[in-house]
Amino acid sequence: MRPEEYLRIILRRWWLVPIIAIVAAVVAYGYTAGQPSVYSSSTVLAVTAEPLDQQNDIAAKNRLAPLKPIIASGEVASRAARHPELQPYGLDAGTILGKLAVAHSPDTNTIQIAASDSDPRRAAAIVNAVAAAFIGYINEDNARLQQLFPRFTQNGTPIVLPDGSLAPIIRLNIAQLGMAGPASQPSAPRPKLNAAAGAIFGVALALVIASALEYLDDTLRTPEEVRRHLGLTVLGGVPKKSRGS
Repeated sequence: MRPEEYLRIILRRWWLVPIIAIVAAVVAYGYTAGQPSVYSSSTVLAVTAEPLDQQNDIAAKNRLAPLKPIIASGEVASRAARHPELQPYGLDAGTILGKLAVAHSPDTNTIQIAASDSDPRRAAAIVNAVAAAFIGYINEDNARLQQLFPRFTQNGTPIVLPDGSLAPIIRLNIAQLGMAGPASQPSAPRPKLNAAAGAIFGVALALVIASALEYLDDTLRTPEEVRRHLGLTVLGGVPKKSRGS
């Protein structure tokens, strides 16, 4: 088909486009508006390495990706479930993991912990509890490293930290950059956005339906269609009867 033929199909059944688009938008809006509101809360953890030098900074960057599965592990989730901030909600480790999302940024040496829930306060409590549980886990890991891999001076003497413990070869420090708070606005659902998407889908569907109807309709309406489809010359025609005649 030539481009003008597609345009002719659309103009012939133009009424399908607004009707189907409006219906699709209304259905999408109504369905989305009926869904429960979901609130998201998040926090950022900064990861640094001791002693502070370029080599250890690179080591910290390389450990960001392996740290993500630890945050989303049953061990950290179980610790978070026992956190005082989460105990009033009675959540188990599986429920916490189902609401959790973890991402990392090697450029800034940070890890983002986010949670979504129908209760904005509970979402914030999940984030803070998981962050606290993860920091506690890393601190315990650092303590084990201090015993297994202490750092020595050039003369072979172990380096002792101000608190009296042995300094490990590389120690990861995790700091939470601000406590997560309850969101004031839901992150989902988005009825207006889904209604716009529904309208776009409706327009596309209307064009498909119009094309299908045109394909199934074998009526020849104009002399041009007769010449194109039958290869015949139109010798005459019956004029369309006007309403006044």
